Amino acid sequence: MASKTNFKKYLELTEGNIPAKTRYVNALFYAGDYYEVIKNVEEILAVDKSRSYMNRLAGYSYYEKKNADYDKALSYMEELLKALPADRILWKDHHYMARILMKKNQNYSKLADELTSLQGQLEKEQSKYASAPAATKPKLKPALDELTAKVETAKAKVEKANREIYSGFAEYRKVLEIKPQDKGLLSEMATNYYNVKRYDK
Repeated sequence: MASKTNFKKYLELTEGNIPAKTRYVNALFYAGDYYEVIKNVEEILAVDKSRSYMNRLAGYSYYEKKNADYDKALSYMEELLKALPADRILWKDHHYMARILMKKNQNYSKLADELTSLQGQLEKEQSKYASAPAATKPKLKPALDELTAKVETAKAKVEKANREIYSGFAEYRKVLEIKPQDKGLLSEMATNYYNVKRYDK
């Protein structure tokens, strides 16, 4: 891309001038060069933390790139929302945040099913343990403890996913306040409600 080469040359001549670099990053984002956006944003923030709006492009890019990294995307978006005053937050920021949280928890149904299955197994093992003779209980206890720990871990994952999904829909509602007639947005929300088993919604 000739414009990219020219801009790189310009940055070299201006010795990494930050305002020039931020314009370059914007151009990269609109050209869909998400890997370069991330690389440059990280370089900018390493020397100038005051440009917190740069977190926006990094967050968007981690979501958009081919091998998306939803954890990184979320981290940058959280930094953006924390650092900027409310009047500088765009509706698009809330939309990206909602999408990131939904994608990050796209395996929610699987997690919920695994928890239900483990809880069923635990109930059986607890019943077996309760009715076992005293001499047999020490042999059954390690497996029961291991299964109990698995249930607790699965429960913690589902609870965390539920919190993030709830936050994701809260972000969607913020976009909906600004764009109440947006059918595409309503359809996207409906699909996500279905995917995470919120059928009443």
